[in-house]
This record gives sequence, structure tokens and C-alpha cells, in this order.
Amino acid sequence: MPTHGTISYLNYGNNENEIWVIESNCPHVLIESEHFDLENGFDVVFINGEAHTGSTEIHQIVPGNFEVEFISDDRDGTTILY
Repeated sequence: MPTHGTISYLNYGNNENEIWVIESNCPHVLIESEHFDLENGFDVVFINGEAHTGSTEIHQIVPGNFEVEFISDDRDGTTILY
């Protein structure tokens, strides 16, 4: 199982929905955004159910096994490190 990784989803189109299920052997994982530019209120990244939108940086601790869901309308993209 991985101890770190990257989810990068850039230059996406309209009406996209992607889900990544992350399983690690760590009890907790720190999530940080390296690049985060979504259309505020329309494009959303959910990390374990917590919504992130706009250009606010992500700094979140989650359980070792977690889910990232991306729902789009339109914009630039995101890169999330774990």
C-alpha cells in the first residue's frame, strides 16, 4: 500500500465526476493542495465528505483510507498531495 501519492486532474471539461479511493497502511494521512483552482461554488472536490471549492488551499488530516471525489462545471484543475 502507498505511503504517499498525488492526484492531479488538470484542464478538465464540463460535467465531469471522478472518484479516487485511497488505501494506505498509515493511521492518518495529511492532505495538502499543491495547485487548487476550481470555479468557486460550481466545481467541488470532496475529501472524505468535506467540500473544497474555489482557490482555497487544502490542509486536512484524514483517516488512512479515504475517498476523493471531483465534480465539475468548468475551470483549470487541481493537484492534491497525500
